[in-house]
Amino acid sequence: MGRGWEKVDNPHILGRKYVDKSLLQQGTTIPLYLVESFLENISNNKIPLGTQVNVKIIIENVKYDNNIRNVNRSKVNSDTIQLMFRKKSGILDYLNDKFKYTANLLQENDKVETDEYIDFYKGEEINEFICKLNTHKSSYEYFIDNIKSQKMNKSYKIALLSCFIKDNKIADSVTYDEIFDSLKIYYSNSKHREDLREIKDLELWNKNKYISKMKETAMKYLPKEYFIQDNENEQYSLSDDIKQYIENPEFIQQFKNAIAFLENKYFGEENMKQLKVTSQFKKEIVDNIFKYISSQGYEYSKELISNLYLSLKTKPFVILAGISGTGKSKIVRLFAESLGATVENNQFNMISVRPDWNDSTELIGYKNLESKFIKGKLTQIIEEASQNLDKPYFVCLDEMNLARVEYYLSDYLSVIESRRKVDDKIVTDKLIYDSEIDEEETLSLPENLYIVGTVNMDDTTFQFSRKVLDRANTIEFSEVNLENLFGENSEEDNLDENIEVYNDFLKSTYLKTIDIEDEYRDYAIEINKKIIDINNILKKSQKQFAYRVRDEILFYMIENKKANLLDENEAFDYQIMQKVLPTISGSENLVKETLVNLFNFVCEKEILNDSDIEEAEQFLNSQDIKYKKSAEKIIYMLKGYNYDGYASYWY
Repeated sequence: MGRGWEKVDNPHILGRKYVDKSLLQQGTTIPLYLVESFLENISNNKIPLGTQVNVKIIIENVKYDNNIRNVNRSKVNSDTIQLMFRKKSGILDYLNDKFKYTANLLQENDKVETDEYIDFYKGEEINEFICKLNTHKSSYEYFIDNIKSQKMNKSYKIALLSCFIKDNKIADSVTYDEIFDSLKIYYSNSKHREDLREIKDLELWNKNKYISKMKETAMKYLPKEYFIQDNENEQYSLSDDIKQYIENPEFIQQFKNAIAFLENKYFGEENMKQLKVTSQFKKEIVDNIFKYISSQGYEYSKELISNLYLSLKTKPFVILAGISGTGKSKIVRLFAESLGATVENNQFNMISVRPDWNDSTELIGYKNLESKFIKGKLTQIIEEASQNLDKPYFVCLDEMNLARVEYYLSDYLSVIESRRKVDDKIVTDKLIYDSEIDEEETLSLPENLYIVGTVNMDDTTFQFSRKVLDRANTIEFSEVNLENLFGENSEEDNLDENIEVYNDFLKSTYLKTIDIEDEYRDYAIEINKKIIDINNILKKSQKQFAYRVRDEILFYMIENKKANLLDENEAFDYQIMQKVLPTISGSENLVKETLVNLFNFVCEKEILNDSDIEEAEQFLNSQDIKYKKSAEKIIYMLKGYNYDGYASYWY
């Protein structure tokens, strides 16, 4: 709870402003001790007395036009820097809606303490500030936090809390008889029983003994404001303040998660690792990845780094394609290193594909003559990654199309489509089905494994089937800057070495469209209209895609909107390049017509009636095109059709 401004022990936060009446009506005065930090992101690092500067306030990836002014006050020698919100920008309506709790308090008292506040960060551009809003927690959110913060030297609290879960519902109270029955079941589990190994006769305990032990331990120390002990009626209840939430699906899930959290915390550190989360904004981390790679003397654009991140976030299988020597393998290694995944800690592995691979034995493994399972390299990595779910593990399949991907990677390609969420964990079907291999019967793909394949497309390699292309974002590497000899653009001095990144940074948020949050569904509908338009063009040549491709384009676009990494048009341009164009190839006239129609779509104008390359190139050079990369690639593919009688994304 607080009022006014405060400085936060986080170098990325310029300042924290608690919500008050002024903030919700017009803006706020920035205190002198924070002014310098704010001015660092203002043009010329100053605002002359009596003037103002237009700024953009970014909240949830939406930009609001406002201003910061230096008020000329009589008899005051120091600067008075104020952030003023323009009502027409819509920001005040938004803030009043978000901070309803404080707004209601302010109707009764102009000065209140509140737990609602705004953290201000520097934006990527000068005169831009990013705001992260912290809204009021409900009673049950404090309750959940309290439960998760419980200290224990025995498992009694976990056992007692578990009594409230009945048939996937939360009971508002439990009788001592019900507690007795539940505790007997809980401590029949060998892991739980081991925790009370000093009690030799536990199996002989009756209700009175169990309840007596609970009164001495869990009932004594669980917070009395949330739990009511009624010895007269022999029951243990939730407080009235919490009972009101027991039918709330979100509360039910959070209560169960809190118990699972305590279970993990008490019974195994290895399970706790799953719960580590990255505290920094995605944009901060992507910026740091870019700086790290630049500091190593390599030149990749920030847009390319953002695109690689969004592709991995969308699905943990990505293909990098291009001419030899463009740094496809190198960027995978550097990207991994920037997140702490190295060869030394075995979180980054380079696997060179050989032309003689025609099945999965090299990657997954095989049974020898003695029927002993010999683990492949990928299996070994999967086993280690499964034990460290908070850490991302990267596998680079170098020159992956020297052999037929559909042969040696078929198991992986099938199993990755079985991804589903169990609670907050992503699980898959088994990778190996063989009743004779007992030790591997539960081997599946962990949620922290990311496979990136590199591809050189020439006469010595194999083309990809639709099965492969539909499952991956295919990123093209073709641009090089031969003039940058000595890494002049090194960003080493600006690196933030304190950033800790866990797997949640890369872990897929969405597996199904129903996972998309309500606030992004209107946006998803708008993007889907474009997807449908493209698919209607592809239908004419039987090149259309289905739900998988549609969903992954939507997931990519929403992840980009949430992280505010790429311009929307640039992001959709990448998706046309990576999910649509790679699947188009052939010598039929319908293929040419499809490319012509796609060119007109990306240019938003009827430019071509036929494959007139010169006309298309002239338009491209003279106009500002929304989806320029896709337009250029389509022209390249049409040239192949005109000159060689065959259109292909690849060469």
